[in-house]
Amino acid sequence: MSEGVFDERKQALEDLFFKNQDKALKERYRAAKEIAAQKDALAQASGIQDDAVLTHLIEVGLDGQTVAALTLVPLIEVAWADQAIERRERQAILEAAQEAGIKQGSPSADLLDGWLEHRPGHELLDAWKEYVRELTSQLGADGAAALRAEVLGKARQVAEAAGGMLGIGRVNQQEEEMLAELARTFE
Repeated sequence: MSEGVFDERKQALEDLFFKNQDKALKERYRAAKEIAAQKDALAQASGIQDDAVLTHLIEVGLDGQTVAALTLVPLIEVAWADQAIERRERQAILEAAQEAGIKQGSPSADLLDGWLEHRPGHELLDAWKEYVRELTSQLGADGAAALRAEVLGKARQVAEAAGGMLGIGRVNQQEEEMLAELARTFE
């Protein structure tokens, strides 16, 4: 083969290499830009500015449209503490969602429906804990105390929703343990 043919092939391979490199760089740039936009939307919706917390929330599937569902994680965790959500627990959670302004058919409601059907992984509770720690650091002592009272009160309502016989044994041991774990998040 002549030297010209080798030069043409060399040039074609170099062009292909740089074309593939450009494509990969563009894809990384697009992905980084998309994540930055997700973080911005989540930060606006949640009030959280900590990049690590925002990253973790995104990793568990939350965004600006679904962050409202995050406020219901303690209720979900208490309801699933004994491995099953009972009808009255489900109803208490749905009422809390409605009070929180979560509309049926919204992305937050769809996410909540999934959590009611299938127990979420531990990473969701971990993300909620990070969210609460960041949020309480911004609220000050009085605001943090009010948030703690509200969250734990609603979680206890869900735990008590399943009832017991004549009001005895209204909250089982697994639910009490989860309530205690939730309370430790505010310490």
